[in-house]
Amino acid sequence: MDTLDAQLQELLSPYQGYFTVIDNGKIKCEVNGHTLPARFDVVSAFIKGPKFQKLLKRHQADDALKKYEPFIVQSKNFPLMLYCALTGQLMDKSVEAVKKHMQGKKFKRAKDRFTNDEIDLKPEPSLESFGIRIPKNEQQQPQDGQQQPQQQDSKQQQDSKRSSKQKQQQQQANGPAAANGAAAAAADGDDEESDDGPAFWVPDDDDS
Repeated sequence: MDTLDAQLQELLSPYQGYFTVIDNGKIKCEVNGHTLPARFDVVSAFIKGPKFQKLLKRHQADDALKKYEPFIVQSKNFPLMLYCALTGQLMDKSVEAVKKHMQGKKFKRAKDRFTNDEIDLKPEPSLESFGIRIPKNEQQQPQDGQQQPQQQDSKQQQDSKRSSKQKQQQQQANGPAAANGAAAAAADGDDEESDDGPAFWVPDDDDS
Protein backbone atom coordinates (compact mmCIF):
# COMPACT_ATOMS: atom_id res chain seq x y z
CA MET A 1 0.00 0.00 0.00
CA ASP A 2 2.99 2.32 0.45
CA THR A 3 3.33 2.62 -3.33
CA LEU A 4 -0.09 4.31 -3.62
CA ASP A 5 -0.57 8.04 -3.46
CA ALA A 6 -1.59 9.63 -0.17
CA GLN A 7 -5.23 10.12 -1.21
CA LEU A 8 -5.70 6.44 -2.05
CA GLN A 9 -3.97 5.31 1.13
CA GLU A 10 -6.32 7.45 3.19
CA LEU A 11 -9.32 6.05 1.32
CA LEU A 12 -8.25 2.43 1.92
CA SER A 13 -7.04 2.86 5.50
CA PRO A 14 -10.40 1.80 7.07
CA TYR A 15 -10.37 -1.37 4.94
CA GLN A 16 -7.00 -2.87 5.86
CA GLY A 17 -6.90 -6.53 4.91
CA TYR A 18 -9.63 -6.13 2.30
CA PHE A 19 -7.42 -4.65 -0.44
CA THR A 20 -3.88 -5.43 -1.62
CA VAL A 21 -1.62 -4.08 -4.35
CA ILE A 22 -0.62 -6.77 -6.85
CA ASP A 23 2.44 -6.96 -9.13
CA ASN A 24 0.94 -5.02 -12.04
CA GLY A 25 0.19 -2.05 -9.78
CA LYS A 26 -3.55 -2.67 -9.65
CA ILE A 27 -5.57 -2.96 -6.46
CA LYS A 28 -7.17 -6.32 -5.68
CA CYS A 29 -10.25 -6.71 -3.52
CA GLU A 30 -9.70 -9.73 -1.29
CA VAL A 31 -13.44 -10.10 -0.64
CA ASN A 32 -14.52 -10.91 -4.20
CA GLY A 33 -11.23 -11.05 -6.14
CA HIS A 34 -11.92 -8.02 -8.36
CA THR A 35 -8.95 -5.99 -9.58
CA LEU A 36 -9.15 -2.22 -9.98
CA PRO A 37 -6.84 0.39 -11.44
CA ALA A 38 -5.07 2.43 -8.78
CA ARG A 39 -7.25 5.48 -9.35
CA PHE A 40 -9.05 7.32 -6.57
CA ASP A 41 -12.31 7.80 -8.49
CA VAL A 42 -12.57 4.13 -9.52
CA VAL A 43 -11.69 2.69 -6.09
CA SER A 44 -13.94 5.18 -4.30
CA ALA A 45 -16.91 4.30 -6.52
CA PHE A 46 -16.27 0.58 -5.92
CA ILE A 47 -16.13 0.96 -2.13
CA LYS A 48 -19.32 3.04 -2.02
CA GLY A 49 -21.15 0.64 -4.34
CA PRO A 50 -23.91 -1.60 -2.93
CA LYS A 51 -22.21 -4.81 -4.09
CA PHE A 52 -19.04 -4.26 -2.09
CA GLN A 53 -20.95 -3.01 0.95
CA LYS A 54 -23.09 -6.15 0.90
CA LEU A 55 -20.06 -8.43 0.60
CA LEU A 56 -18.28 -6.48 3.33
CA LYS A 57 -21.26 -6.89 5.63
CA ARG A 58 -21.28 -10.67 5.11
CA HIS A 59 -17.51 -10.93 5.55
CA GLN A 60 -17.70 -9.02 8.84
CA ALA A 61 -20.53 -11.26 9.99
CA ASP A 62 -18.43 -14.36 9.24
CA ASP A 63 -15.59 -12.96 11.34
CA ALA A 64 -18.02 -12.14 14.13
CA LEU A 65 -19.21 -15.76 14.20
CA LYS A 66 -15.85 -16.93 15.46
CA LYS A 67 -16.02 -14.42 18.30
CA TYR A 68 -19.53 -15.30 19.48
CA GLU A 69 -19.39 -19.08 19.14
CA PRO A 70 -20.79 -21.33 20.50
CA PHE A 71 -23.75 -19.07 21.31
CA ILE A 72 -24.22 -17.52 17.84
CA VAL A 73 -23.55 -19.90 14.96
CA GLN A 74 -24.28 -20.27 11.27
CA SER A 75 -27.82 -21.51 10.63
CA LYS A 76 -27.94 -25.04 9.19
CA ASN A 77 -31.23 -24.36 7.40
CA PHE A 78 -30.79 -20.79 6.15
CA PRO A 79 -27.36 -19.82 4.69
CA LEU A 80 -27.99 -16.08 5.08
CA MET A 81 -29.07 -16.28 8.70
CA LEU A 82 -27.53 -16.93 12.10
CA TYR A 83 -28.87 -19.11 14.90
CA CYS A 84 -28.67 -18.47 18.64
CA ALA A 85 -28.12 -21.72 20.54
CA LEU A 86 -29.20 -20.06 23.79
CA THR A 87 -32.57 -18.62 22.79
CA GLY A 88 -33.30 -20.76 19.73
CA GLN A 89 -33.87 -17.67 17.61
CA LEU A 90 -32.87 -16.89 14.04
CA MET A 91 -31.44 -13.52 13.06
CA ASP A 92 -30.04 -11.69 10.06
CA LYS A 93 -26.45 -12.52 9.18
CA SER A 94 -24.98 -9.17 10.16
CA VAL A 95 -22.90 -7.76 12.97
CA GLU A 96 -25.65 -5.29 13.81
CA ALA A 97 -28.23 -8.05 14.24
CA VAL A 98 -25.88 -10.06 16.48
CA LYS A 99 -25.15 -7.11 18.75
CA LYS A 100 -28.82 -6.16 18.98
CA HIS A 101 -29.77 -9.73 19.88
CA MET A 102 -27.08 -10.04 22.54
CA GLN A 103 -28.23 -6.81 24.17
CA GLY A 104 -31.75 -8.15 24.56
CA LYS A 105 -33.17 -9.30 27.89
CA LYS A 106 -34.03 -12.74 26.52
CA PHE A 107 -30.42 -13.49 25.53
CA LYS A 108 -29.03 -12.18 28.83
CA ARG A 109 -31.45 -14.31 30.87
CA ALA A 110 -30.62 -17.39 28.82
CA LYS A 111 -26.89 -16.79 29.18
CA ASP A 112 -27.22 -16.47 32.97
CA ARG A 113 -29.20 -19.72 33.11
CA PHE A 114 -26.55 -21.42 30.94
CA THR A 115 -23.75 -20.15 33.21
CA ASN A 116 -25.62 -21.56 36.22
CA ASP A 117 -26.00 -24.96 34.48
CA GLU A 118 -29.78 -24.57 34.35
CA ILE A 119 -30.04 -25.05 30.59
CA ASP A 120 -27.95 -26.48 27.76
CA LEU A 121 -27.27 -25.11 24.31
CA LYS A 122 -30.12 -25.83 21.90
CA PRO A 123 -29.16 -27.44 18.61
CA GLU A 124 -30.99 -25.94 15.67
CA PRO A 125 -33.86 -28.22 14.61
CA SER A 126 -33.76 -29.42 11.03
CA LEU A 127 -36.52 -28.57 8.59
CA GLU A 128 -37.18 -32.30 8.22
CA SER A 129 -38.15 -32.47 11.90
CA PHE A 130 -41.09 -30.19 11.06
CA GLY A 131 -42.13 -32.28 8.09
CA ILE A 132 -40.55 -29.92 5.57
CA ARG A 133 -38.72 -31.89 2.91
CA ILE A 134 -36.23 -30.25 0.55
CA PRO A 135 -35.44 -32.29 -2.58
CA LYS A 136 -31.73 -33.08 -2.78
CA ASN A 137 -31.61 -32.41 -6.51
CA GLU A 138 -33.37 -29.05 -6.19
CA GLN A 139 -30.14 -27.11 -6.61
CA GLN A 140 -28.76 -29.45 -9.27
CA GLN A 141 -31.45 -28.84 -11.85
CA PRO A 142 -30.13 -27.44 -15.15
CA GLN A 143 -31.37 -24.11 -16.41
CA ASP A 144 -33.55 -25.88 -18.93
CA GLY A 145 -35.21 -27.65 -16.02
CA GLN A 146 -36.66 -24.36 -14.81
CA GLN A 147 -39.38 -24.79 -17.40
CA GLN A 148 -40.35 -28.23 -16.13
CA PRO A 149 -42.37 -27.06 -13.08
CA GLN A 150 -44.38 -24.73 -15.33
CA GLN A 151 -45.08 -27.56 -17.73
CA GLN A 152 -46.11 -29.86 -14.87
CA ASP A 153 -48.37 -27.18 -13.37
CA SER A 154 -50.01 -26.63 -16.75
CA LYS A 155 -50.62 -30.38 -17.14
CA GLN A 156 -52.04 -30.63 -13.62
CA GLN A 157 -54.39 -27.72 -14.30
CA GLN A 158 -55.62 -29.38 -17.48
CA ASP A 159 -56.18 -32.68 -15.65
CA SER A 160 -57.98 -30.85 -12.85
CA LYS A 161 -60.27 -29.02 -15.28
CA ARG A 162 -61.00 -32.27 -17.13
CA SER A 163 -61.79 -34.08 -13.88
CA SER A 164 -63.99 -31.22 -12.67
CA LYS A 165 -65.93 -31.23 -15.92
CA GLN A 166 -66.51 -34.98 -15.68
CA LYS A 167 -67.78 -34.60 -12.10
CA GLN A 168 -70.20 -31.88 -13.14
CA GLN A 169 -71.57 -34.06 -15.93
CA GLN A 170 -71.97 -36.95 -13.50
CA GLN A 171 -73.71 -34.72 -10.94
CA GLN A 172 -76.17 -33.48 -13.59
CA ALA A 173 -76.90 -37.07 -14.51
CA ASN A 174 -77.42 -38.28 -10.92
CA GLY A 175 -79.49 -35.29 -9.71
CA PRO A 176 -79.18 -32.70 -6.95
CA ALA A 177 -78.70 -35.29 -4.17
CA ALA A 178 -75.45 -36.50 -5.69
CA ALA A 179 -74.32 -32.91 -6.16
CA ASN A 180 -74.92 -32.14 -2.49
CA GLY A 181 -72.97 -35.27 -1.50
CA ALA A 182 -70.04 -34.30 -3.72
CA ALA A 183 -69.98 -30.79 -2.22
CA ALA A 184 -69.90 -32.22 1.30
CA ALA A 185 -67.09 -34.58 0.36
CA ALA A 186 -65.12 -31.70 -1.14
CA ALA A 187 -65.55 -29.68 2.05
CA ASP A 188 -64.27 -32.61 4.10
CA GLY A 189 -61.26 -32.88 1.80
CA ASP A 190 -60.43 -29.21 2.34
CA ASP A 191 -60.50 -29.71 6.09
CA GLU A 192 -58.09 -32.62 5.85
CA GLU A 193 -55.61 -30.61 3.77
CA SER A 194 -55.59 -27.75 6.26
CA ASP A 195 -54.59 -30.14 9.05
CA ASP A 196 -51.62 -31.51 7.11
CA GLY A 197 -49.67 -28.25 6.75
CA PRO A 198 -46.54 -28.27 8.96
CA ALA A 199 -45.77 -25.15 10.96
CA PHE A 200 -42.16 -24.07 11.31
CA TRP A 201 -41.25 -22.54 14.64
CA VAL A 202 -38.11 -21.70 16.57
CA PRO A 203 -37.97 -22.97 20.20
CA ASP A 204 -38.34 -20.42 22.96
CA ASP A 205 -36.04 -20.42 25.98
CA ASP A 206 -39.04 -21.22 28.21
CA ASP A 207 -39.59 -24.49 26.32
CA SER A 208 -36.49 -26.16 27.79
